[in-house]
Amino acid sequence: MRTNIFTAVILFTVTHSFAQKAVDQDWNAFYQFFDVSKYQRGQFKFKGYVKAENAGKQSNARLWARVDKKKGIGFFDNMDNRPIVSDEWREYVVEGPIAKDAMLLLVGGLYMGTGKYYFDHFSLEVKKVEGEWEQFDISNADFESDSFEKNWKWFYLIEGFENKLITENAYEGKYSLLIDGSSRAAQSKFMEANGISIHYEAHGKGDTVLLLHGNSQSLQFFRNQITEFSKSFFVVAIDSRGQGYTTRDERKISYDLMTEDVNAFLDKMNLKHVNILGWSDGGIIGLMMAMKYPEKVKKLAIMGANLYNDNTSVDGKVNKMITRDRDELIRQNNPENQFRIELLDLMLNEPQIDPDALKQIQSPTLVMAGSKDVIKEAHTKLIASKINNSKLVIFNKGTHFEPSENPERFNKTVIDFFGNND
Repeated sequence: MRTNIFTAVILFTVTHSFAQKAVDQDWNAFYQFFDVSKYQRGQFKFKGYVKAENAGKQSNARLWARVDKKKGIGFFDNMDNRPIVSDEWREYVVEGPIAKDAMLLLVGGLYMGTGKYYFDHFSLEVKKVEGEWEQFDISNADFESDSFEKNWKWFYLIEGFENKLITENAYEGKYSLLIDGSSRAAQSKFMEANGISIHYEAHGKGDTVLLLHGNSQSLQFFRNQITEFSKSFFVVAIDSRGQGYTTRDERKISYDLMTEDVNAFLDKMNLKHVNILGWSDGGIIGLMMAMKYPEKVKKLAIMGANLYNDNTSVDGKVNKMITRDRDELIRQNNPENQFRIELLDLMLNEPQIDPDALKQIQSPTLVMAGSKDVIKEAHTKLIASKINNSKLVIFNKGTHFEPSENPERFNKTVIDFFGNND
């Protein structure tokens, strides 16, 4: 069985890798997986036909593959990372090596934004080092079966992406798969604040709960929270600077700058006294808001936040992975990688918060982490100990991704905290 840290690193790598390659937008993926332990050091070739409507830089599709190894993963997508935006059926290919310690091969489709994406006629070939190419059997590869869900799995269940088998303009056979994200455009709103255009969604009514996501993510990370919280609260979820659909300017990203973004956004929205839920980077911003603008924070809930990054606060395996990714982006010497590098530098070098500075926080604060979090438990307890009116929750067997992995447990904990008038 995989260790908790391995699972957390895999989840972080998958999310971060695609988010970076896809210009940091909200996304989802469907896939099937295959045992390739007998094909180590060999190769794979995954093909499929795809077309898109209303596609562009922020709305597009891809074919993708992932090789799961005993330690780490290998991520691949089609056409040298060029997204699929053509409205004509075209064949795309994803190919690559099967590592010497490979265990599983995942293949499928990726999509993001508000377009319509059509998939059809998939195929997969795999070969051993000295062997011939072998055809692998992808279940429902032509989408002719009437039950897509029986054969394919999703990474996330994201509202607004509708999937269905359609008969219009199939590439081959009677049916093709349509992933339709067009309805999601109606949920998007924008506010000019602190020199950038901040993308946000607003749902429900009642006391305001502001949701702040983590590094290289978007407000879509909180989809399980938005649906549930909006039954009791006025939920406002934003995309942070340069991530999701929010723009950025020439200023280098920092937690201080993103805190100013949030403050300016609240002013423009005329929101004066809000509850804040921050996950990971969002938790750091939440802490800084409560310290710098205490009058604007009614209650604060944070999950998986850290005050600084060293061997007492963050698991070393995660920092090694981040450093490796950063060094690879620098080696590529591509100007388009600069913001990605800034986001990685942000995690490695910031924040730099003195624990005693947390004594400034006056808001009731819920400090959360998983018992298997990449943020070390002693560090989470340190944060809670420095905030006068705080409550500490360590989720048993929970990881850094508790909000998405155990939404019922996480949501109840946070809703009870925000809803309690004590």
